[in-house]
Order: sequence, then C-alpha cells, then structure tokens
Amino acid sequence: MSIYTKTPLQKKENEKILRLAVSNVHANPSVAITTSNKIYFYSESGEKLDFELNRSITPTCIEWHPFQPVLTIGWDTGKVTLFNEELRTLKEESRPHDNPIVMLRYNAGGTRMVSSDMVGLVAVWKGISLLACYYKDCAVHHCIFCNIELEGIKPTDKMFLFGCINGVVCLADDRNHCNVVCKVGGSVKALMFYEQENAVIIITSTLLLVQFKLSSTEKVTPDKKVKFSVAGEPENLSSIWIGSCLLATCSNENMIRLWHVEADENYVLSVFDVNESDEAVNSATDKISTIAYDRRGRSLIAGTREGRVLFWKNTIVGKDSPSEKEMWSSQPSLALSKQIHSLVIGKNNGLIVCRQSDNEIIIINETKVVAKLGATFKAIVHASGLDIISSETGHTLTEQTDGPIKGIQVRDDLLLYWTSKKIEVLKVNAKDRVAVEKKASIRIKASACGLAGGDSIVLAVDSGFEIVGMTGQSKETKKFPESEGRVMDFSLAGNFAVFWTTQSYLKIVDLTRRDKTITKKFEDSKGALGVIRSCAINSDGTKVAILSDLDGIVQHCFHVYGVDTGIFEAFELGPDKIPIHLFWDNQEPKFLGLQTEFTKKDVSDSKEDEDGAKSTGRDLMTFFVTSEAGIKLQERYYLGRKVERIFGIAIPYIHTIEKGSGSKFLTHEMVMHEFEGLDLKDPTIKNSILNFSFHITTGNLDEAYKSVKSIQNPIVWEKMAEMCVKSKRLDVAEICIGNMRFARGAKAIREAKAEPELESQLAMVAIQLDMPEEAARLYESVKRYDLLNKMYIANGKVDKSIEVSEKLNRISLKNSYFKAARFYEANDPSPARAIEFYTKSGQANREVPRMLLEKNLPEDLERFINQNRCKELMVWYGQLKESEGDVDTAIEHYRAAPSTENIVRILLSTGDVARAINECRANPEPKAYFMIANFYEKDGNTLQAIRFYASAQYYSQAMRLAMAEGLEDEVMSLAKDAPSEVIARAAGYFHRKNKVERAIRLYRASKHYKRALDIALKNNLTEMARDINKEIESEEGNVVGLSTEATNEAINRLLDQGKGDKALPLLMASKQYDTALQVCMKYNLPMSEELVNRVVEADPRNEELVRKLAEKCRAHGDFELASKLFLRLGDKVKSMKCLIEVGDTQKIISFANTARSAEIYVLAGNFLQGTDWHKDPQLVKVITTFYSKAKAYDQIANFFESCAMIEVDEYRDYGKGQDALKEALKHCQTAGLQERASVVQQKINLIARFLELQGLFDSRPGDMLRGCQDMLELPNVNEAVRVGDLFSLMIEYHFERKDYQECYALMKKMQERGASIKQFVDQEVVAAVAKACGKKRTRKAEDDEVEEDIRD
Repeated sequence: MSIYTKTPLQKKENEKILRLAVSNVHANPSVAITTSNKIYFYSESGEKLDFELNRSITPTCIEWHPFQPVLTIGWDTGKVTLFNEELRTLKEESRPHDNPIVMLRYNAGGTRMVSSDMVGLVAVWKGISLLACYYKDCAVHHCIFCNIELEGIKPTDKMFLFGCINGVVCLADDRNHCNVVCKVGGSVKALMFYEQENAVIIITSTLLLVQFKLSSTEKVTPDKKVKFSVAGEPENLSSIWIGSCLLATCSNENMIRLWHVEADENYVLSVFDVNESDEAVNSATDKISTIAYDRRGRSLIAGTREGRVLFWKNTIVGKDSPSEKEMWSSQPSLALSKQIHSLVIGKNNGLIVCRQSDNEIIIINETKVVAKLGATFKAIVHASGLDIISSETGHTLTEQTDGPIKGIQVRDDLLLYWTSKKIEVLKVNAKDRVAVEKKASIRIKASACGLAGGDSIVLAVDSGFEIVGMTGQSKETKKFPESEGRVMDFSLAGNFAVFWTTQSYLKIVDLTRRDKTITKKFEDSKGALGVIRSCAINSDGTKVAILSDLDGIVQHCFHVYGVDTGIFEAFELGPDKIPIHLFWDNQEPKFLGLQTEFTKKDVSDSKEDEDGAKSTGRDLMTFFVTSEAGIKLQERYYLGRKVERIFGIAIPYIHTIEKGSGSKFLTHEMVMHEFEGLDLKDPTIKNSILNFSFHITTGNLDEAYKSVKSIQNPIVWEKMAEMCVKSKRLDVAEICIGNMRFARGAKAIREAKAEPELESQLAMVAIQLDMPEEAARLYESVKRYDLLNKMYIANGKVDKSIEVSEKLNRISLKNSYFKAARFYEANDPSPARAIEFYTKSGQANREVPRMLLEKNLPEDLERFINQNRCKELMVWYGQLKESEGDVDTAIEHYRAAPSTENIVRILLSTGDVARAINECRANPEPKAYFMIANFYEKDGNTLQAIRFYASAQYYSQAMRLAMAEGLEDEVMSLAKDAPSEVIARAAGYFHRKNKVERAIRLYRASKHYKRALDIALKNNLTEMARDINKEIESEEGNVVGLSTEATNEAINRLLDQGKGDKALPLLMASKQYDTALQVCMKYNLPMSEELVNRVVEADPRNEELVRKLAEKCRAHGDFELASKLFLRLGDKVKSMKCLIEVGDTQKIISFANTARSAEIYVLAGNFLQGTDWHKDPQLVKVITTFYSKAKAYDQIANFFESCAMIEVDEYRDYGKGQDALKEALKHCQTAGLQERASVVQQKINLIARFLELQGLFDSRPGDMLRGCQDMLELPNVNEAVRVGDLFSLMIEYHFERKDYQECYALMKKMQERGASIKQFVDQEVVAAVAKACGKKRTRKAEDDEVEEDIRD
C-alpha cells in the first residue's frame, strides 16, 4: 500500500555522470554521483548537499557501507578511500592496487570489504586495513559474500566467491585462503549464491546457467545446466537474485523472466500486466531495460526504454521468493521522460534512484499510505500531502506538503507529520469544518517522530531518543547502551513509548518520568524468541505486543510482554496465518487487534466481498489481554479486497484504509459485530457489552451476567447471545435468549440439545439469531455436513448445499439434488435447471412429467419423454395420450416403450384380433398373450384360448380349460412344460377318471413318488412299481415324499432281495440308525462317520459298542474314524496306531504332543524315522525330542547310528557321519549301554582315522597310502569305513600321477574285497585305466543292476 512520487536531482546540466549509489542508512539516505573527477552528494529530496569530493583523478567505482554513512571509493590509480558522510572525514590507502578499481563489495555485517582492479588483483579489507591479497590473470567484476557450509569449516560471513572474465570462480576468505571451485566456458556474467543448497549459480556470457554444489571433500561438478532462451538483446542480459531462491532476468524484452530454483518452475511478468496510472501510455512497444529488487519494500522494480518505472509487490507475506505469477501484485507505474539506463535502491530505506539515457537522475520516493486516529479527526497520507477528516461531519481538509510524507502521529487535537526536510505540527479543530493552525515547523531530520505531552516531540536517533520542544530546542537526550544495538523504531500510546533495537531489546519509557526506563531483551529461558519486526504499547503502558521474525522468516505468532509480570506470552496463529499489524484500542488497555494474511486458501474462511470475488487474503482478529487470563481470542472479522489496512480501534469502531478509485485511498469505519444495531453513543451500553464480551471470552459466567443484568433492551441481549455463540457458551446464550423473550430461540436451544456436539447445538442457536455464516463454521468444525446441508437447503442456498453434498456429505447428495430441483421449479420460469437436478436425484421419471404438466408445457413434456426413452415414462405418456383420445400417438409410444400389453389391449377393444396377434409375435409379452387368451375364452374358442394361455405361461388357466372340456391330449401336452403343482393336478384328474397309467406317469414327473407307488401297488402294476423303486433308489432325497409305511415297505423289499447296500441309504434317510448298523454288520458294509456318530450319540456309555465299531472301521480300512473311536475309549495307543496307518505326519506329531505318553512318543518317533527326515531338519529335531521325552535313549542312539550310516552310504559325508555317531555315543552313555558305547566309539575312531588320511592326500601321500593299507587289514573296518572309499582314495592318488598299472591292481583287489568299482570309482577313471593297460571293460547284471568290470 504505497504511492510512488518522482523528484529530479538538481545537478549541473553538462556534467556526465559515471556512477551513482544510494546510502544504506535506515533514515535520511544520501545519493552519491561521480563525474570525471568529482563526487557529489544529494539528499533524498534531490537537493545538493553542501560538501563534495574533488580530485585530479577519476573515481571508477563507489560502494556504500551496508548500514553506516560511509562511502567507499575506488580510483583509477588504484587508491581506495573511505569517506564518512556524517563526520566528513577521509581515510585512504594507496596499496596494494596500482590499476583502476573495477569492483567494491561489502559483506552483510559491513566488517569486510573486497576490492579488485583491472589486472585481477583482489584485496580483502577490514575498514581501511588490508587483510589479504589474491592475484589472478584477468579482471574480476563479480563478487558475493556467502555463509558456506563446508566439512570441517565453521560458516562465516567473511568467506566470498569471485568470478573472473576467463570463467574461473574462486572461494576465498580474509586469511589468504583462496581455491578455484569451478570453471565455466565463457566469461562470468552473473554470480549468485544459493544458500539452501550450498551452491554457486553462474550465468556465463554464452547464456548458460550452471549450478555447482560446493564441497570440501568431493570434486565439484555441475549438478544443473540450463541454456537461456531469450529474445531481445541477449548480450545485455541482466540478472538479480530475489530472496532465497528466485532468479530474475531481463534482456530488453517486454517481460521479466523469473525462475524459482527450489521448485524448478519459471514464469514471466509482462509490461502488459502493469496497472497504468496514465491511460495514454501505450505499452505495446515498450521493453524492459533494467531491473532491481527492494527487499525492504518487497517490490520488484523495472525501468523501460520508453521511460516508465514499473512496480510489482510481493503479496505473499512470509515468502521472499514468490513461486508463481499470481503472488505478485502490479502497482501503478510512474512515467519519466527518457529511457531508464539503471536503477539503484537503498537497502535499508527503499530510496529508488533512476539514471536516464539523457544523463538525468530521478529520485523516486515510496510514500506509505498510513492513517492515524485523533480525538475528533482522522488523517491519511496521499501523494501530495495528507487529508484531515472530521470524525463528526466527514468534512475533509487537504494539507499540501513540500515533499513526500515519511510518517504521521496524532495526540488529542495535535497532528505531527515529517518529511525528509522538516517536522510539522498542526493543531486541528474538527468540530464542524476542519481547520488547522500551524503549531511548529522544525527543520530536523529524523527516522521516526512522535508527540509527547506538554508540547514536546520525541525523536528516534540511532542510539536512543531525544525530546525537543516545538521550536526545535533539545530538552533531553537519552542514550541506550551500544551493546543493545541501534533504535529501529518506536510506538507511542498516551504518555508511554516502547523503543526496539537491532539487537531485539525493548525499552519501555514513561514520558512523564523519563528517568525510569524498563529494558527487556526479547528472549526467554530457552534463548532468543526472534528478531523484533514491530511493536505496539497499550494506553496504560502495561502491555507490549510484538511481531517478530525467526531466522529471517516471519513467525506465525505474536508475543505480548507484561510489564508487571516480566514474561513474554505467545499466541500461535497456525501455519496458514501471517501477522501483519498490531494495534491496541485507544482507551481500553486490554483490547488488542491483529491484522493477518493467509498463505493458502481455507474453505471455511473464504467469503465473498462486495465485488463478489473470492478472497482468502486478510482478516482482523481481536483479543482480550490481561495478566490473569492471558491472551484470549475474542472475534474475527473478514476484510474484503478493498480493505488495505486497519489503522486503529476505538471501541465500538474499527477504522480501515480502503482503496478508492484510481490511486486514491479513503478511510472507513466499521462497527464491531457486538455493537451492530445498538445506540453507540450510550456509554452504559458500550461498557456493558465490552465487559460482557470480556468475561464471556475469559470464561467468567458470573461476572458476565452481573455486567448486563440491569439491561432491558432486547437488542443488547441479542448481541450478547451472538457473542455467546462465538465464545461457545451455550448456557449463557440460553439466559440471553430468555431475556430477549425469544420463544422460538428458546425452543431451538431445547431441540438442539439432542445433538451430541456442543458446536452443533450452538449452530442451531446461530441460525435462530440469523448468523448463518457462524452456524456454517460451527457445523464444519465438527464435520456435521448433514446439518450444514439442511441449513443451506432451508435458506435456499441450493448451490452451497450441492457443493457440500458433492464434496463432504455424499449420503445426502440425492436429497440435495431433489431440494435444488424443487427450488428451481418454484423460482425459475425455465424448467431446464429443475429437470437437470430432478434427473440427478433419480426422481425425474416421477417429478418432471408432473412439473411440466402443472406448468402446461406439453412440448417440453413430449421432448423430455422422447429424450429419456424410459419404458415407464413411455407407457405413462401413452396412457396420457390414450386418455386424450390420441390412440395413434399412444400406440406409437407403447411400441417405443415397448409395451405390447397396452397395444393388444387397445386392438382387442376395437376387435382387431389379427393385428393384436401380430403385435404379440413381433414383441412377445406374457400379459399380452394372456389378454388374447382371455379374449378367446370369452369368445368360446377354447383351443385358441388354451394355446395362448400356454404361450403366456399361464398353465393353470390352460389346464383348467382343457380339463373342463375333457381334452385329455391337451392336458398331457400341457403337462410337459407346466410346473410340478399343475402336473400333480393333471395326474389327479386322470386318477379320478381311472386312467391309472397316465396318472402314475404324471405323478412320477411331478416327483410325487408316494402317490405313484401307492397307485401302482394297488393296481398290481408290478413293473411300474419296480421302476418307481429304482427311481427311489437313485434319488435318495425323494424318500422324504414317501410315507413311513411306504418307506419301510421299500426297505423290507430290498432286504428281502439281499440288497443291503441299497437299503442302507433309505435307512439313513429315515433315521433308522440301529437297523442301518445291523445291516452294515450283517452285510459287512463300510460305515459312514455320520452313522457312527449317530449310533454313539444314541448310547454314549456303551463302550463295548464303540469298541466294536472301532474294530469294524479298522477292519474296513477307515483308520482315521477308527482312531477317533479308540481315542473316545481312551485307548491312545490303538488310536495312535490307527493314525500311523493314515500316515498324516502333522496329525501324528500333534497327537503325540497332546497325548504326552512315553509309548506314544516312541510310536511317533518310530513312524517319523520311516519318513524322509533327511530333507527336513525339523523332523530330526522332532524325532530326538520325542525319544528324549520317552527317555528312550537307546532308540535315539539307534536313530543317530542310522543317520551316520545314511550320511556315509548315500552321501559319502564322513564328517556328518562322525557327528551323528558322537550323538549316538552320548545317548548310549546316558542309557548306560557301555558295551554298545564302546562299539560306537570304535566306529568314531575309524572314521576319524579315515578323515585324517584324506587330509594327508596332498601333504604326506606316503603316510596316506600306508594308512589306507593298514585300515584295510583291520577286520571290522567295513562297519564304519567302506573299503571301497579306502581303495578309491588310493586309486585317485595313483591316477593323478598316471600310474595306471597300480590303479589297475588296486581295482582288482577292490573287486576281490567285494566292493563295486562303479559305486566308488569314477567311470572316466575306469575307462582311462582300462585303455592304458589294454584291458576290456565288461558289464554284468546283478540284482537288476548293471556293473562295470575289468577283465584280462
């Protein structure tokens, strides 16, 4: 919210300007310009100052200190000069440079400076003291200080990067450390440091952007390369770094190109986007020639060829590098006369200086649009001065000033404003028409001013503050310790002021007792709380509200310092809110206001302002702040797009600055919510409402009621009820509504208490108090979207209702569509929207025809019916047309449906039977056939009626007619396709007519076997009865249909015939289990588990029967069932033996673990030994566990001996065999089997000896051969070591040495000892030996195996 004004610099016309620079002091900056041998100084108002530097040499480079009034000058002789503007003193150094200085750069703290000359000498300075020098082969024009994080090196602001014209980039410090970090093709055109990635970004003369990530341990390689694609004049490309990660470039195009490095996104800002203050300006041909960024004002500034200065404001608070175009807001441009050659901006003061192509210098001042609230007037700053407005009458007086206003302050009826030249104090009389009287005019420069009591003015100075009188004479000067930093600004309220410093110190001063100053550093026990951005002190000086930044980022909170408690209390706003401005009420010391901005959209907070535009940008939050209750949120106000800023609160008003037409700004006041509709001049009501709001906010119900109990005005009680809703005090709201005598509201509270959530109850109260937005917020907070939807529907906000239903409450979606359709039906003359939502609700077929009929829209109705093509609607519309006498149209729609039934009905009514039949055949429908059949029946045509009844599948009707007419053949024909009930009726018909065979056939077809069998037996139809019995046997389930007598008769017949296996299913189906068991026993039939279970359940104590059944099952091979029966008897051994017969390994293991019996464990172990345990190591563990639990150590020993034999015989793994024998030995010793243990030990020794001989194969082959021969002589060697393995070892040795004769001799001995050559000697070895010795190989068959042999 700024206004930009231009001021030409008053210089000599013919002097050519070489360089210009703006000082970086916080207040009253100066502009330095250089000519061929002079340096001039100008004020920010463009006036030449009364001093200059004049030399016989030429200044080639100038640079201001980051915050001090010190100008550093580089000369063409290499001399470096430091000029203190404030003290008018010079410090110079002629060494080390001997050539023109081309570059000067300070670090951020101003403690180090780098200079470079034309031949590549780089010097590092502290003040005017030389610290280090670096010599390069070419000129250095680019340098940047940076806090680089390198392994083993502490980050410091004394390290810097510099780039040479040969493409080399170096990293150096002030201690003669300098290293080349990278080299690029072409010369360095721009150099930037990307701190987040610890990387250097270089733009080369070939328009290549290269990024290098710096490291002290790894080789530096480019991790990003981007080729610039620009139009305009690429050779004139200029670039700037904005914030932490935004690069902006221009090259005489009509746009600025921006690249967000972190997001890797790019966008442009065009000259066409700028808000032109002059409508005559044509931007179609204009080009941007230079750009700069004002960090303090958060503005991107561009100069164009046609002499315009363009401005874009960063609107996203908390982000210094906007990532998209929408985050910039264009400001009114400023038109100058000639092309803008360069732009220079003061870092800490925002002063903009333009250099034009005609050598003219223009100073651009940014005037902040601010306003202040006095006792009887308001004042607002504008471009040419300020407006003073009467609070009573609204009369406005414009006060013109001789320069841009830097700030204003008010106190009672006094108004103070200051410019860069002077301070003015006006006495304002605003009772009727505004009139002013000049109270003082003082030519003093100050960064901030204020009005103290007793005709005194407070001035902020770097190290403290000064009190002066209205004539300018100094009354008192207060200096703060230098260690506390420079004074940044101060805030006044009555007789109290708070100053804050660069080191985040608060200095709270009572201006009536200036000897007493409270000093407090902005920190707590954990450390610093941040860097102070702004402060506000309340009217009694007891509280200071503070906004701050932390690590350069705006904090999402604010703090309040209590003078009485000495504590900083924080209030968190959440990640989506950024605090902007703080202000206390002019009189109420506990009432605080905070203006905030959003950083992202929030559905619950989005409103629509007066222009109907969605905004999530700004709001006002009000708080009550006391030492006892802390910081309590009182209310929240949405601020529309027009509201730029809140500039004061004077209960019951909130005063705002709003955007007017063009570049004009106006003041506006809005009434606080709780005071709307009340008598604002009645102090009793005002105080009562304020106290009530305070006590409700702090939760003190008793005091809240006391503060308002004497009030009788219902409107006041209504406002208090609204406050109760916002503060979520349903109990107090109930009292307020009772005092309003609002019966409907009281009823709403009672009904709302049925809802489980307090917010839902309060929302209903809000609805009754006409607070729909608050109700919506409450419903959303507890996700009661169903109730929110109902509220929107009740209020006629169908679009909102649909939006909520579609996104959040889909269960009510169709109901919302239906309500919306009803709404549009009642309010929209066009039926389109209603039809749309009836269709979405699924009720279109019923509701749309009704609506269109009621609205008398026959054409729309027919169009809807034809478009919808719904059978139901087509039939309905046909019936409608039929009722209107339009039979042809009715038939047309019946046919489109299709509905043959209705077509046939119409045709039959006209006697057109043939056409009706054709319609049925074209589109068959059972009901249509039924109508034709009914028509023929009434007409006496029985056969046709029977035929069409059958076609309609109305077999009962057809059968009725056929039986009535005695058409037996037709009855039999119909029975083929009819359901069983109709067939049974036909069978009864033939039975009554004594046509037995037909009756039996039909009863069998309908599966009424009882009737069929009874009839067959009574009529001695033996063959038929036998066939029926076969059917009964084949279909067990059909026995149910027989009577008990018939069933028993069938069973007896089968048993008589010796067919016990056939009778058994009948016995089971008829639940004759005892007989079934007898049949099984008699005929030796296998018993099913069901039969066994039924028999056992019938007599569970008959153990003999159970044992008999178990033995029977075992005899028939049903071992699993037998196992269960033995287990039921408690005979676990037999149960286990049966289970072993089943062979289910897992069930056997489970049973053994459950039985916990030694015998069972042994049985299980013996069984598992017979399984393929070698492939499953887990089974080995189970076997040993079972034997161990049974204490069958001999069995374990046997098992491990078996293991050893398998390892040796099958796998030739003597190592594992030896391990198994050791386990066997251990268990033999445990079992006390000493003799067996000695045998096992001998086997272990033999295997150990063999393994030892194998180890001697390479190292001591002679000992190996002798050892094998010795072992072959042992009588029992084959019990542990196979002789074939001994011979094989010796043969392998001789074969490797090609001693084939010895191999042959050993093979012969091997055969003599009964060992198979094929089993122990590789066949390739056998073949080679046979060939070498001239022997033949023969094959002999023994035990179905073929064995290789060697014969002479």
